[in-house]
Amino acid sequence: EGEFIHLKVVADTARAIRFDGNLRGEAVAASRPLSSVVERFSLTHGVNLLLVNVVARRSVGISASAPPRWLLTGRFGAGASVPHVESTIGGRNLERYEWGAFSVQAAAGLEMRLVKRLYLSGEYKLTHSVQEVSVVDGSARTSLTTHHVVGGVVAHLGTFRSPR
Repeated sequence: EGEFIHLKVVADTARAIRFDGNLRGEAVAASRPLSSVVERFSLTHGVNLLLVNVVARRSVGISASAPPRWLLTGRFGAGASVPHVESTIGGRNLERYEWGAFSVQAAAGLEMRLVKRLYLSGEYKLTHSVQEVSVVDGSARTSLTTHHVVGGVVAHLGTFRSPR
């Protein structure tokens, strides 16, 4: 299956972070508040994950006369990302979309049959991506691990098989 996930990221600029690299022509290796260098860093138009998933479903309570009462689901996905970076450094702004990093996700869920082939679905999802994006006069690297709880209604149009 294909999946699109839209994350929003806003940096806490008051938080102390580790700086490693060059800043205004000088080598820097120190911890200091992000706001001492970066006034704003966000990805509020999103880190857009474009994933291709492999899905496994296991029927519980299957019978010959009706679809299963319960379905256990597992999902693993991988793919590209398209972040929209927004930064302000030294009063200068940069905002743009870029091709981002490889991203992955894993999820587990449970589906309960409501009627015929209509199921109530609940899922826990974990995504991970390490983004290296452009900022004013440089680049920034951030590791993004997100937790999601997803719910909805699913209509199964295919056939169900008995477990072997």
